[in-house]
Amino acid sequence: MTENELKFALESGIIDAVAIQAQYAMKKREELISKHQYSVWQGKNGFWYTHLYEDGGRRLVKKKTKEEVEDVIADFYNDTYNIRKLFNAYNDHKLEIGKISEATHSKNKYVYDRHLKPYSATKVEDITPEDITLFLEDEVCRKHLKYKAFLNLKGLIKGMCQFARRKRIAKIDYESAFADLDLNERDFDKTRHKDKQMEVFSDQELPIVLDYLENNLDDIRNIAMLLILVSGLRVGEICTLHYEDWLNDIAFKVNRTETKYRDSSGQVHYSEKPTPKTEAGIRTVVIPTKYAYIHKILVNRKEGGKYCFADKEGNFLKDYIIRARFYRVCDMLHLPRRSPHDARRTYATALLNSGASDMFIIDQMGHTDVNTTKQYYYRDVRNVKDKLKLIDELIG
Repeated sequence: MTENELKFALESGIIDAVAIQAQYAMKKREELISKHQYSVWQGKNGFWYTHLYEDGGRRLVKKKTKEEVEDVIADFYNDTYNIRKLFNAYNDHKLEIGKISEATHSKNKYVYDRHLKPYSATKVEDITPEDITLFLEDEVCRKHLKYKAFLNLKGLIKGMCQFARRKRIAKIDYESAFADLDLNERDFDKTRHKDKQMEVFSDQELPIVLDYLENNLDDIRNIAMLLILVSGLRVGEICTLHYEDWLNDIAFKVNRTETKYRDSSGQVHYSEKPTPKTEAGIRTVVIPTKYAYIHKILVNRKEGGKYCFADKEGNFLKDYIIRARFYRVCDMLHLPRRSPHDARRTYATALLNSGASDMFIIDQMGHTDVNTTKQYYYRDVRNVKDKLKLIDELIG
């Protein structure tokens, strides 16, 4: 078959180029796996294992499926970097040198699986800026990405390209790829699955919730709910609050938060992160003097542990426990379900409506700019009757 005949066969569909590429990739993968001298076995726990020989010793590999173990083997013996090998090298390296946490390592894996996994066998050296541009535009439109999801994907691609450049694996001009993106605000999904007014406790609902909590403080989860409502703390900050953080009965420092990640076996691990979500999150929060009794109750309950909100073993209460309690209390009071973050929005809305200074608001919320509070946290909690009255006053 001549070159022109081959070109005609490919263009007319007589020869399926995609199928041929897939068969070639499978054959190449089998050749790489055949080089492996160690056994691959399934343990009694259902996970798959093998060993790799590197740095003068054996390294144990543990994965959920045999295919995942074989992927690691193929990458190990493949001198050519594909997207999967580059991602694993980049993500693991960042974790090893402490640039990212286990939680971020796990989040990167989620982004990779969602977007890049179908292209895992693509050679890195073959990637062009045009490929990246078209890929990102296609992912945004085809998967209806929100802007935040797009930024996560774009950030991961940038990190991988920079890593490839530093390691001299390939020099990918990602800057040009990003500059050529033809995306605007309308391309991103803005679907809201929840009415804005349902993201806060209304002026009628909040007193009902507070009354219930104040009369049921024998449950540590209710105390946690109450403190979130009167302080605006993030749920992870409540989970990891120490007794030593309290300066007095109405003020305490926020220095840390909860973090979690999913390991290769799928198990979720929770731990205390020594810093809050952002640098601005390091702050001193005050609560109304009428709620000074919260600290006194916590001190009286203390049994030797360091956490204000702990289980019987002294471990801090996890975020899902407090979130479930919010739902349960709302159900008992016959109110729409609200989350700890909805309680934080309620607090932010109350601050903004009170006329408090911008500096006080951002100090309490842990934000760098009051516009963040206004844009993402403020919800108008007035009912229709109050709104009509305000309109009459403005127009009349």
